Amino acid sequence: MGTASKSTFHVEEDDPLSAVAELSRTETISRDTWRVEIETLMRLSCTKDAFLLQATLRAREGANEVCHREWKRSIPRDFM
Repeated sequence: MGTASKSTFHVEEDDPLSAVAELSRTETISRDTWRVEIETLMRLSCTKDAFLLQATLRAREGANEVCHREWKRSIPRDFM
């Protein structure tokens, strides 16, 4: 079993709307010649009116990709 994760955060000075958070994680399970890997990536940013969320999930068994999903959502800020 193994886990690797990375988080990055960035914002330009004097520009709060430039804020971006990116989070990635990979989970691996293997035994002998069998191997399964799940990789996720999430990116959160914003505009003056909405939070923007993008996410990706990939699952692999050995070298074969068995699942791939992507999401893109815009969430109204409602004065936040």
